[in-house]
Amino acid sequence: MNQNLENAIDLENDELIIENYNNDDQDDQLVSQLQEILISEDFEKLSQDFLREKCLVFEETESKEYREIFKLYQSAIQLYLNEKLKVELTLEKLQSLPLDEAMNETLASLFDYDLFKDIMVETRIRVEEEERTIKKSTNKATKGYKQAPQQNIFSSGQAIQFEKKPLKNQTPQDLRPDLFFNVVPLSTPKVNRKQA
Repeated sequence: MNQNLENAIDLENDELIIENYNNDDQDDQLVSQLQEILISEDFEKLSQDFLREKCLVFEETESKEYREIFKLYQSAIQLYLNEKLKVELTLEKLQSLPLDEAMNETLASLFDYDLFKDIMVETRIRVEEEERTIKKSTNKATKGYKQAPQQNIFSSGQAIQFEKKPLKNQTPQDLRPDLFFNVVPLSTPKVNRKQA
């Protein structure tokens, strides 16, 4: 039998043990829901977006601004978890939950400032490397490729000159473009048909 269930049946401290049993059950449900949230794409996106947005500030040195960003990160993650879990979950309560190793690793940056700072510095290095790679790729793609300047009536400064003709005493055929004057009617080829 489950140890929690055995303790819940103890008759001497009936109320206290039933309370603990209910809290353990609630904690198990909370941990289960938390695990689903932590492996979701939404949580990963939230975390990565925050890291990428704020990482360029971080360097190996120490700054007061880093601690403010750390507190902002804690608040953002805590707010997200509270919205998803629909409970008021403090960081202290989160630390006291019986989390597995993977969940502890995921949430460790919430509790450990030095780990958070290391992650931010690593993210900054990765983002800068990605930007350099993209820039190199762009330079290679455009190297040796020079586009000839386009010449058109607007860039050459020359305007098309039209001959102005008076419209009086002109027949409708004279007003049509030249395209219609030189039309030769098409004839269908004659096919020799043998009569049977």
